[in-house]
Amino acid sequence: MHRAMHFTMIRNWVGSSNREEFYAACDRHGIMVWNDFPNAWSMDPPDHEAFLSAARDTVLRYRIHPNVAV
Repeated sequence: MHRAMHFTMIRNWVGSSNREEFYAACDRHGIMVWNDFPNAWSMDPPDHEAFLSAARDTVLRYRIHPNVAV
């Protein structure tokens, strides 16, 4: 559907799609992914360790996909 609408980038809002099939499909169809990091702005008070842990996990998990832009 996104390819048919000529999308070139999809925002994965707060990492809501964590399925490998999503990233593989975006790789196949040339669609870039703007992948938000959970816990980036919503903590009060900020928990920097929780954010860094989530960011580290996200980067390590999806680093093999050339479509991840952000």
